Amino acid sequence: MSEERPHYVQHVVANGGVAIGGIDGTIYVEGRPADPLLFGGRQPSPSAAVTSEAPIVALLRWLATPARLGARWLHGSATATAAVVGDFTAQAGEAGWRVVTPVRGGGACDGKLDTFVGVLAVVPDADESDLHPVTWLLSNGLLHQVGRRTRVLLTGDVLDRWTEVRGALANHEAWTDLQRLDTHE
Repeated sequence: MSEERPHYVQHVVANGGVAIGGIDGTIYVEGRPADPLLFGGRQPSPSAAVTSEAPIVALLRWLATPARLGARWLHGSATATAAVVGDFTAQAGEAGWRVVTPVRGGGACDGKLDTFVGVLAVVPDADESDLHPVTWLLSNGLLHQVGRRTRVLLTGDVLDRWTEVRGALANHEAWTDLQRLDTHE
């Protein structure tokens, strides 16, 4: 009688003399890296500024879709984006979503999601960040839990990085789209 071994998938990426590998949600680092981006439990603060309801309503509709994994690139001015994201994440948290943002190094999210509807990961200024840590972040096990809906909201002023990020998400069979904030929102 042979024992059946668990199936593990290993992903290894090397960049600038640092190799980062992941096996079943555990991250291994070889070399002298900067602290990796991990998801923390902090969420953006609601805005004191008055924002248009239209973009928030569109984001709440996106949040409610039945897809297991969805990602949206929200782009527009940094001020408008920050205000909309703050108000949207506050409403998402009230609706039972676990809102997380990337932090460098310590302060990682505990991954306990029993009482939450799903995970909403917010990646601010994704167009200004080094692309490699952002795409690696999208492989984080927190975003890929069986039976749990996940949304990834990436923000930026421009769309320069969206093609590469969308390509990384295709490996995860994610539904992706864009939302533009007009200057008056």
